[in-house]
Amino acid sequence: MVKIKKGETYEIKDHQLYFSRFSVLFRLFRENKVSATKRWMQCKIIFFASLTQIFILLQRVFYKNKISSVDLSQQPPIFILGHWRSGTTHLHYLMTKDKRMGFASNYNVFLINICLLGKGWLDRILAPFLPDKRPMDNVRQTLYDPAEEDQAVANISTATGINVFFFPKNRTYFEKYTLMKGLSVKEKRHWQRAYQYALQLISYSSEQKRLVLKCPTNTARPTELKELFPGSKFVFIHRNPFEVYRSTRKLYKHSTESQYLQDVTEEEIEDCIFTNYTELMQSYLEKRGQLKSNDLIEISYDQLSKNPMETMRLIYDQLELGNWEEASTHILDYLQSVDDYEKNHFKPLPDRIVARIQKEWAFSFEIWGYSTIHGPEI
Repeated sequence: MVKIKKGETYEIKDHQLYFSRFSVLFRLFRENKVSATKRWMQCKIIFFASLTQIFILLQRVFYKNKISSVDLSQQPPIFILGHWRSGTTHLHYLMTKDKRMGFASNYNVFLINICLLGKGWLDRILAPFLPDKRPMDNVRQTLYDPAEEDQAVANISTATGINVFFFPKNRTYFEKYTLMKGLSVKEKRHWQRAYQYALQLISYSSEQKRLVLKCPTNTARPTELKELFPGSKFVFIHRNPFEVYRSTRKLYKHSTESQYLQDVTEEEIEDCIFTNYTELMQSYLEKRGQLKSNDLIEISYDQLSKNPMETMRLIYDQLELGNWEEASTHILDYLQSVDDYEKNHFKPLPDRIVARIQKEWAFSFEIWGYSTIHGPEI
């Protein structure tokens, strides 16, 4: 599923929609024009999906009642919010070391339609094809490490904002299902059903432990999540905007662009990064005041990096997650195991990009107190 390039850099070559329901693919391809240069990938998606439709049907038949019986209100989810490349993955890995917590794994999200039916044999077949490290940041990963649940939703429904990363010329998905703007009552219910089903399935697969979920698209919709899951908790993490841009551009280069089914220019990708950040963060800022102080905590990437145990304890205390002493042992063990992790290094940004960040993301510098001076390589 990946192609290894020289050194320790990986570039994803295959597609997240390989194991989607045909009903999802039919709607996506009806609503969007696939570029001629991407037709081969479209054919591959249809081919792989055709191989799994019978298994998709069998899983829905055999597990329908078990999935629908999962009651998420008993242990409302904990949502990690923050823009891509802001430290959300690191925080997710830390919080899921608490043995009481469940999460969406790589196996769950990419194979949500057949993961229950294939557990025990399909995971063993696929494990060798997963790179040891993520392509955008060299973070170690396995088939059962935490992943983003919206990737699962994309395989069962069209009601997800990440469809914009498959069809970048159609921002309707992002506007409706990430920013939650312009939704009809029917469309909102469609999103609620699809998202809740995905979480019920993930919870069932996780022995119905309390879910800790990390998906940047959730950053724009905390109130909608609170409406759907009363009692849920939120951790928002932010990072220096210059670092976010540099790391996000690498994410697009080594991961996101491989998922495009439409041709886009470098200028369009740049505009997408700037627009997504602005709209995502401003939506969060508009809604965060509606959450209680014991339901939301804000931390910085620097704070978590420099004082991880102190920051984690602060999260547990403010959100009243309990059982810190037991959780701390496992979290500390994990931190020691990744002590040799080397962060990405980036060259200074071009002056044009620096000026654009300073102008368009000025609100972020001001609210979280970051310097607008672009420093040396980080």
